[in-house]
Amino acid sequence: MSTPLINIQAIKDFADLSVVIKERKYNQYILMAQDRFLASLIGSDCVDGLVDRKCSNTLTAEDIALLEYVKPYLVNYSYALYVGSSMKVSLNSGIATLSGDNATVIGNQSRVNESKKYVLYAERLGIKMTTFLTDNTALYPCYTVPTCGEIKEPYSPYFGL
Repeated sequence: MSTPLINIQAIKDFADLSVVIKERKYNQYILMAQDRFLASLIGSDCVDGLVDRKCSNTLTAEDIALLEYVKPYLVNYSYALYVGSSMKVSLNSGIATLSGDNATVIGNQSRVNESKKYVLYAERLGIKMTTFLTDNTALYPCYTVPTCGEIKEPYSPYFGL
């Protein structure tokens, strides 16, 4: 299992996430955002290098500056993934939808729209992150500057985003 570059407190601070959400359960969304979206944006070698340096407590000043861009990007993408699958639980018989006490479950289209809002913000933050990496290619040789034909579509068909 990979190590998340951010922790649950960053999401709780940003999204007013319930304090009862367990980090162990939410980490799957951080890791999905990190492995799927961040790795496709800056490259898996850059992500792996950041994770390795974080785990070994050898982050450079440049890494810390880069993490200032990575943190809000992962917060927004992980929260978009969480919103898309919230109120669902896996059972032996399949996936069930929960209904909370004194809560009204929003419809699927509303959840998709809510997720897209965070994805769009994450994509805006991704532009700032890639600009930082482009300006610091000597410090981050793992990042290759994309050419005009390599611009990626911000939505993922896998997540309905």
